Amino acid sequence: MNAVEVDDPSIGNDWRLLRRIPLVVGGTHAQIVWDKSRNAWVPTSLAFNGHPDNPRAFSVHLEPVLLENGFDAESVVLDKSKFGLATFTAAEARTQNQVLMRMPLPGEPAHAHVLGEKTGGIRRRLKNCAVWVIPPNLPPPADNGS
Repeated sequence: MNAVEVDDPSIGNDWRLLRRIPLVVGGTHAQIVWDKSRNAWVPTSLAFNGHPDNPRAFSVHLEPVLLENGFDAESVVLDKSKFGLATFTAAEARTQNQVLMRMPLPGEPAHAHVLGEKTGGIRRRLKNCAVWVIPPNLPPPADNGS
C-alpha cells in the first residue's frame, strides 16, 4: 500500500459503495456481458479496473453520504442509456486489500476512491460481489439462446 493510501475508518464496513458501470457491450473493452444462466446483464471484471490516470483507483459514491445530502442512487447514474449502477460493501472491498478514501468533488460530496492493486483476481472477486442497484436498460442480445 502506498503511503498516501490510508483507509478511512469513518466509512463503515456495512456501507454500500455505488459504482457507475458504462454500458459497453462486446469486444475487448466490454464492461457488461449477457449471462444466459441468470438471463441478465452482469458487470465484467473490467468494470472494476483502475482509472487510466491512476491504475490503483476507481471511483464510487458512498450511499450514506448521498442520502444525508439529499441525493439518491438515481443521481449517480446520470444517463440510464449509458450507465448502470452496481453496489458492493466497504467490507467486500477491504477484504480484497482495497482502501477507501473520501474524495468529494464539487456537487458530489459522496464521491470516493477504492484504492489498491487491481489484479485480475481482485477485479473478478469485486465483480462477483456486485449487485445491480440500477440494472442496464438494454434488451437481451439477439443471440442470447433464450
